[in-house]
Amino acid sequence: MRTIFLFVFIVIFSQGKLFGQQTASKPTEEAMLRLSLAKELMLILAVDKDIERNIDSVSAFLKRNIEQEEKNPTLAKQKLISSQTQFNVIKNKLPLQIRDRFIQELASRYTATELKYLVEINKYPLYKNFKAFQESDQYYSIIGEPYIQARRILKNEKRKPGSE
Repeated sequence: MRTIFLFVFIVIFSQGKLFGQQTASKPTEEAMLRLSLAKELMLILAVDKDIERNIDSVSAFLKRNIEQEEKNPTLAKQKLISSQTQFNVIKNKLPLQIRDRFIQELASRYTATELKYLVEINKYPLYKNFKAFQESDQYYSIIGEPYIQARRILKNEKRKPGSE
């Protein structure tokens, strides 16, 4: 009798059904759903365009940084050519690596329910319009009002007699 009980206990425990535990296929289904939703969200957000834009701007980034650090023009040119050559070696692999990393990050950071919500809300034109406003200069000029006022105060202080 004891052997049968132990056998039943081991079978149930090994299937992961004891104490409300999930079976091994549940997390896999959830993980697959999360990855799928993360990919969809990435497409809606047009992350690929941002990745390409960043990759395309690396050449200017390298040039600007090398020119700031290296005063000898000949040496700066050599360093720039070397840096661009090194970057070109990895450049073609980067979009896929970044894309996969982005998808993995979204899938690990958010639940399937949260990802579904993000996918749905990002489809609405009104929400896209609001997000564009949040990233606009107009938004930052409104939010930056304390600094605008502080600059005016400093400017007025400089105009007072005895300053400078």
